[in-house]
Amino acid sequence: MPVGNIVPATIAEMERTDGTAAIWRQGRRLMDGLDRITRTHGVDARCVGQPRMPRLKLGDVPEALSDEFYTDTADRGICFNRGHCRFVSPAQKDEVVDYPL
Repeated sequence: MPVGNIVPATIAEMERTDGTAAIWRQGRRLMDGLDRITRTHGVDARCVGQPRMPRLKLGDVPEALSDEFYTDTADRGICFNRGHCRFVSPAQKDEVVDYPL
């Protein structure tokens, strides 16, 4: 497909599948799930931002501990970056969102 056709095709697919609603729904599931896990385990962290671009913000923890968290989650195939948002895609089904939870 020529590059000039990609944007209209993407917009058409987003409209056809209600992709915007899927992004918000899955982002909210991710944020709520991560917040529940951090509360359950007494971790000073919370999700911030909008469901379409959530960010896991660690609270007042030693830098070495936060480095270990980011390294360990990356080793498990889950990329949380200090200070960066995650992007939620309409292609991310429940099992993809459930994986880091």
